[in-house]
Amino acid sequence: KNQGQQWSNEQEKVHVAIDGRQVELPHLTVHKTYQDDDNQDSPLLFTLQNIGRKVKVECDRLGLTVETDGQGAEVKISNSYRGKMAGLCGNFDGEHHSEYEGPNREVYQSPFDFGLSYRIPSRECHEQGKSLS
Repeated sequence: KNQGQQWSNEQEKVHVAIDGRQVELPHLTVHKTYQDDDNQDSPLLFTLQNIGRKVKVECDRLGLTVETDGQGAEVKISNSYRGKMAGLCGNFDGEHHSEYEGPNREVYQSPFDFGLSYRIPSRECHEQGKSLS
């Protein structure tokens, strides 16, 4: 399932869409999303919380927490994922020298170049001069 997140902020209310489900979160509100919306005895999927200018999404079942302010995001994962990760969030191997390891196992010194190494080639990126070469 697509578990994308959409962000909008209207006077202290945040609207979040996860897995096609729309949730409106007033300031300092906690919302629990269950597998079956009509049955709170069904498994808990996500806990959403609006804290100031941030939204926090927690999925204890997966050991995953995401916090966003609509501009950037912080992703926290369980230690059970150690050494099993790859991509823009790093490989989670505990070694700082490999923090910026690209998709072909090359290590970048610059976070900018590291980010570009994961881009999907497109005309838009090329036209805006966002190129590694």
